[in-house]
Amino acid sequence: LIVSEVDAGFTKKVQKHAEGIHRWMDKKYGKALDGAVDPTVIRVYTDQNSAGGALRSFSINGRVNEIPVYKKDPTFDNNPMANMSPQVAQQWIACKSPELWKRMPHWLKSGLGFYLNNAQVRGSKVVFPRGEVERYAFTQIMNDVKKFKKSGTGKPALCPLNDLFKTTRDQFWGNPDYTFLNMQSSGIIRFMLEGPGRSWGKSKNLIGIYISTLFEEVQAVEKKLEQERKSKKSKKKDKEDMTEEELLAAEDEAYQKKRSQAFDQVEKEMLDRVFERVFGHWTTKDWQKLQITWEKYAGKLAG
Repeated sequence: LIVSEVDAGFTKKVQKHAEGIHRWMDKKYGKALDGAVDPTVIRVYTDQNSAGGALRSFSINGRVNEIPVYKKDPTFDNNPMANMSPQVAQQWIACKSPELWKRMPHWLKSGLGFYLNNAQVRGSKVVFPRGEVERYAFTQIMNDVKKFKKSGTGKPALCPLNDLFKTTRDQFWGNPDYTFLNMQSSGIIRFMLEGPGRSWGKSKNLIGIYISTLFEEVQAVEKKLEQERKSKKSKKKDKEDMTEEELLAAEDEAYQKKRSQAFDQVEKEMLDRVFERVFGHWTTKDWQKLQITWEKYAGKLAG
């Protein structure tokens, strides 16, 4: 549903763009993730001033209920569709599984988001030209890489991929190089989807394989929690002070809280299992080849 205060031409453009991103997600990851996607409201404003307080999207459990779009948007290379694209993708994933969206490692969630910021829908195709933000960030990153190689001191500006792919949300957010890691993650998604990583045997369809494997692990945890819930529910039928409706509501609230806590506790273990399932057969030479190829590609993203 689109609610717009601007001209019909731009409103139609917003609609086509949202539909294009949705189709792109279907094509890329539809086989890995089943389930329907709930509709969301896209509110189109002239600019942020006319939007009043509606400057950000509104979401619950990852599902995006409202997405604001500004015809005059100074952010993200003056691209008014930039903010909308990753939110359409977020809605697509979160409707399939809210916990999958929540537990996606930040390198993947952030990388996919920044990559989608550059999305342009051209007819039936979606293309991802590099924006000025990405060019500038990789110029800075590769300058630091040159300094590191020349001096041999400090730490490399490009995080080793076998380390980055193991990084949890807390580790990612707590890294002092968080900003550059965000852009590196975007570059890695580009590398995997349209660069050399797309065709090399070991990394071919790696993002799709990783997402489907994580989804399976999330479903396994959810199944275990649901079994525990049913087991405990059958033993608690003596709360006479509460109506059946109140009892169900209390049990559901307690379950949701426990469910979130349980995922928090097993997140690192779950991501380790995903890493082992996806990369366990990789050799040291495989990682070296991937890292060298990625660094060469990263150099091309600069300037």
